[in-house]
Amino acid sequence: TADVLDLAAALDVGLAEAAEFTGSLVRSFGLTTEETSRVVDVMAKSTSSSALNFEGLRESLKLVAPVAKATGVSIEKTTALLGVLADRGIKGSLAGTGLGQTFVELNKKGLTLDQAMERINESSNKLGTAMQLAGVRGGRALLTLTEGSESIGKLEQAFNNASGAAKTLADERLNNLTGDVTILKSAWEGFILAIEDGTGGLNKLGRFLVQLTTNAIAFFQEQVELTAVSWEHMMLGIDATKQRTKQAWSWFKSLGTNLANFALEAMEALADVPIIGAGLDKDKLAAERVI
Repeated sequence: TADVLDLAAALDVGLAEAAEFTGSLVRSFGLTTEETSRVVDVMAKSTSSSALNFEGLRESLKLVAPVAKATGVSIEKTTALLGVLADRGIKGSLAGTGLGQTFVELNKKGLTLDQAMERINESSNKLGTAMQLAGVRGGRALLTLTEGSESIGKLEQAFNNASGAAKTLADERLNNLTGDVTILKSAWEGFILAIEDGTGGLNKLGRFLVQLTTNAIAFFQEQVELTAVSWEHMMLGIDATKQRTKQAWSWFKSLGTNLANFALEAMEALADVPIIGAGLDKDKLAAERVI
């Protein structure tokens, strides 16, 4: 979709990565595909508003998203919390694990995040209180969030109003020659995905051409070998023509080899054609050619 294309451009990642990432978030947070634009806008906004990046988001959210959904924390709030942690040096799987553990432990105790942070602020031993409330893994994340509590609300508000962020950031990053090339590449990938899922007409056409070429190679080899052997048996009885027979046989064998090599080279070229050549192994074809 256009939303996923915008996210790929905004975060400078491949279309497949952006699509997989977006799809996993939509499912993990229990959202619908109609909310895809909401997801990509939050992700894009987070990278321009905090120290989060694509890799950090992917690693963190795959761990914390299911727990956030189970405890009723929105994608905007979850991303804001990850942004605060990232700004203070806690990123990736460390952030995802710590925040997920915090959600679980606070849910067990019947506490909200705000209530837990309030207890820590009122404590004379903040680290000890954080560990008591969220465990060893979650305690560090909870303490860090408490210290950066003022930033949580600001980021969450920014993410709640992130509509159009992915497109805006994509337009800014693509406003150059490199960007034009990226747009062209994404458009082509989008076109291919729109018309072919691996089981459609183009895929069938590609398989037909590959099978036809393979059968043609086998036919050429069989016919040339048969002709060469027949010629040899017919002419070997005539002593005066033995030398010419051997030459003719050698020529037939050479012809067969050349034809086979030509067909293999044609298949190698076909391997570079999108979709149609997807099932061809260029290295294997090159190895089969007779030098």
